[in-house]
Amino acid sequence: MIAACIAGFVSCPLDVIKTRLMTQQMRQESSGGIIQDIYRDYGLKGFFRGVGFRCGILTFGGCIYFSSLQYFRNLMKVE
Repeated sequence: MIAACIAGFVSCPLDVIKTRLMTQQMRQESSGGIIQDIYRDYGLKGFFRGVGFRCGILTFGGCIYFSSLQYFRNLMKVE
């Protein structure tokens, strides 16, 4: 869970930039321009918008994954 949360935190700025690029339908803007816009509009905090939700989803997904893995390993009696 800790690793998933750290990964979500570290990759959040890239996800914000990617999402902004994907939602710019009509404008052909570069990633450098997107980075400048985010920093100008929101400051450094803008790159971490939604980090709590992202970390929560990744942590929840990790819990489900490893719980299911352990359950089925025990069910199949795999050591």
